[in-house]
Amino acid sequence: MAVNELDSLLLSAECLRQSGSISEANMILLQVLEASPCHPEAFFWLSNQLDLSQEQSLIKKLELCYENNSPNLSNDYSFLCYALAKLREDQHRYFDAFNLYDQANKCRQSELNLFRTDYNIYLGQSRLHRDLFEPLSKMPNYVLGSSIGKDLIFIVGLPRCGSTLVEAILSMSGNAECFGESGYLQESISAIGILGEIERGNLDNAQIHHKFSLVNAVYNEKVSCKKNLKIDKTLTNFYLAGLISRIWPAAKIIHVKRSPMDQILSAWKSRFRKGHSYTLNLNDLIKVYISYKNLMDFWEINLGSRIYTCQYEELVTNPIRQTKKLAIYCGIEWNEKMLSPKDSKLLIKTASFKQVREPIYDSSIGAWKNYYPQLEKYAQKLVDESIDIDF
Repeated sequence: MAVNELDSLLLSAECLRQSGSISEANMILLQVLEASPCHPEAFFWLSNQLDLSQEQSLIKKLELCYENNSPNLSNDYSFLCYALAKLREDQHRYFDAFNLYDQANKCRQSELNLFRTDYNIYLGQSRLHRDLFEPLSKMPNYVLGSSIGKDLIFIVGLPRCGSTLVEAILSMSGNAECFGESGYLQESISAIGILGEIERGNLDNAQIHHKFSLVNAVYNEKVSCKKNLKIDKTLTNFYLAGLISRIWPAAKIIHVKRSPMDQILSAWKSRFRKGHSYTLNLNDLIKVYISYKNLMDFWEINLGSRIYTCQYEELVTNPIRQTKKLAIYCGIEWNEKMLSPKDSKLLIKTASFKQVREPIYDSSIGAWKNYYPQLEKYAQKLVDESIDIDF
């Protein structure tokens, strides 16, 4: 089978995966393996969409492909490492799984030609937006009676926090348009150039409000729709919480939190298509998490109830209570469909595609403890920063 035909099959499998047709996607991936028995990407997706520990023939093929390949022979070798790591995890061989995930991330960094990850960018953004808030803090956090931004909901956090689940839950309200990780707010802010002006101190309050109105106009043009609510799940908008609170006095900000080490492990195990290269290195990931935690603590002090904290563990263990609280905060009427986000019509393009298509479950809570011997020293770094860890 020609390469372009294989690529076409992979694209079809991706479309099916995003729409929730996982079984159909698996059938296509198996076709790819029939035509190309060592196809790295096909193995990668199958390992995440199927419990390979129950598929003896696929296990042998994957192990053989891993043994007969090397990073020097293939630019896609990381796919095989991630796939075999997931298999070992499903087999409860956690020591082997950890080493394979580590190898996968190192191969991925090499494939991306990265001398170092992008962690310093994230740390710099945290410092920048904390500093930029000083002139903004003189403006009111609330504007009594204002309806500016009442139709906007921003879901923020770090990757693998449970944000896609929250987005899917809200999509079931029936009157919300979800824009996923659009990046529209950053694009709008960049187009107006407001951050540089604030940083240089060039604007008085009247000029800042004028810039706000321009950002509002550009952003609303991007998210124009007929639904009553517009949901933006660009996670890195957590940097912009202060700016959001001033541009849109009535906008909602949902911060999705997860147990730190579970989230860090999950992010480290994920193969992101673009960006988030800091997740390839546990030390860098820890630094970014600490920086993010410090900034969110700062926002919670300065913005108060403007930010609604949705704790992932509480959401999956008590979904009725927590989805009702979400509905109240967002100003929407709760319905039982919000308990079945697996039925959402959203196209799920994140690493959470499989979890969201299943009934809400809590089995991932505490998963990091399976890797406790390897992760203990990283957990201690969080403890040293006064971050609570569930040991």
